Amino acid sequence: MRKDGGPRHILVIDDSEVLLSRIKKALVEDGHMVTTTTQTVGNARLLTTVDLVIIDYHMPGINGLAVLQAMRAAAAHLDHEPLFYLYTSDRHVSGTYADLGFDGAFPKGDETVLVQQVRAVFRLSQIRALAQKERPAATSEQVLASNRISGTMSERPPSTGSIPKPREKKQ
Repeated sequence: MRKDGGPRHILVIDDSEVLLSRIKKALVEDGHMVTTTTQTVGNARLLTTVDLVIIDYHMPGINGLAVLQAMRAAAAHLDHEPLFYLYTSDRHVSGTYADLGFDGAFPKGDETVLVQQVRAVFRLSQIRALAQKERPAATSEQVLASNRISGTMSERPPSTGSIPKPREKKQ
């Protein structure tokens, strides 16, 4: 559910009408508002109310990356940015979703699995939003001060993705 209590709005872009119909049925039954389209352009107007965009990667004449880039550019002017998820059966492409600029990836083929994964995405989104509200972001000075007090990290904060090594105790 959204902050306003209404259902989450999902936009699904795929070149298969049959697949779009099955996806829409499954997600609507799960309580979501769903818009589907085979059009790869002109969808930016829908972004104002959308929480999640699911984009097929392999479509005739255009790939999902081009659609994503156009939609991200349009979303940059919004108050909120929806999540953009890749939808593909290509395991190689699916494994590189983050490098392509997607927030995540869903495997194509099983609508039941898709529904479960969409639920998980929205739960995680809610948890992150609550965590951000409860804990303000620490400034770099606060991080350094905390590190000095605990004596567990170097004076410099670790680079992104690294795990700090504990200092060796002097004897």
